[in-house]
Amino acid sequence: MKKAFSLALVLTLLLSAVCVFPVSAERFLNSIDCGEYWYILLDDGTAAIGADNHDLSGTLIIPDTINGYTVTEIANSGFIGTNITEVVMPNTVTRINDYAFADNEMLQKVNIPEGVTFIGEGAFKNCHSLRHIFIPASVTDIGVCAIGYEDLCYYENGELLFDGGYIALDHIEIEGFKGSAAEEYSKQEYQFDFIEYSIYKDKVLELLHISEEDPETGEGYLAYYKEVYEYFSPQSGSKDIPTFVLIRVYENVSGPAFAAEVFGDYILRSSSHLYPTTFGYYVYYPEKNEIYPLPNAYKMEFEGIENVFTLGGVGELIGDVNYDRELNIRDATLIQKSLAGLAKIERNAIEASDYWLEGKGPAYIGDFNRDREMNIRDATAIQKKIAGL
Repeated sequence: MKKAFSLALVLTLLLSAVCVFPVSAERFLNSIDCGEYWYILLDDGTAAIGADNHDLSGTLIIPDTINGYTVTEIANSGFIGTNITEVVMPNTVTRINDYAFADNEMLQKVNIPEGVTFIGEGAFKNCHSLRHIFIPASVTDIGVCAIGYEDLCYYENGELLFDGGYIALDHIEIEGFKGSAAEEYSKQEYQFDFIEYSIYKDKVLELLHISEEDPETGEGYLAYYKEVYEYFSPQSGSKDIPTFVLIRVYENVSGPAFAAEVFGDYILRSSSHLYPTTFGYYVYYPEKNEIYPLPNAYKMEFEGIENVFTLGGVGELIGDVNYDRELNIRDATLIQKSLAGLAKIERNAIEASDYWLEGKGPAYIGDFNRDREMNIRDATAIQKKIAGL
């Protein structure tokens, strides 16, 4: 059935449609054509940029100026529905507006420059090939369904209905800083995978000669990487660059192996994977660009190294049989109950390598006096320790 629509009604329908390009009214009313791009002049004398060329493909490098105006925004629906595979934005951009890169089915890689503060609603909607995106700490506001969503469209008798809303994709990884808008966004209802950004990753992997990918098979050599703890020396006075960073990293190898080593009052055990003999823990010094296995750093008595256990949460406190990271009367009581058969201490026995068979260190977490047995003497020794005796 044919009907006559006014221009205003057409624009309203276009803007409200979910399963078609949400074209911005600004494009029709305020934009200025400039070669392959168009722009909208903003109140502050800068420009929001876009392009109508839906045949765009490959890598899109957005200019930092257009017609003499600095590009500070990607306009509403600015680059919607193209064939681009990668987009590179200039460092002048501070806002990525609503639907800016929506419906780019082939888009795989995006750089969001430091300085961007806003990512609008549906900015990367229907970008099915986009598997990973890094969001800098400068971004403080991320709109509804900005990343990782597709249209949920309904059909009735072959007719497309526009009230389907959005549905989350299940393959998107969002990388960003801990406590940032990126982490908050990723942990919404649909729980996108969030990867905490690692500042020193590239340098550490280079020093350890670990590759993230096998160049022949594409399978990753790197199995795990995490920056666990930062230590700032009171003498350095620096609040930006830590004296050292405790890093856990290991390659993609597996198999049964056991290892354990004592670090003062703490013991560090491996799990059921074949990690390096350092348990995968390394101490990295950013200013010197030097790295040491944790056991080496501990034996060399580097400043602050004990903090990785007391404050960094690494290892297990010997005698702490209830695993609350404190040595208190509850531990002594639990040992006594365990000996009487009234309670059980989980993960008490320490299985280890040949190093362990030499008789070095405790044989149990509850072996506080380290005589390779757990008995009433351990409970008594804990009580005396607490009492300062």
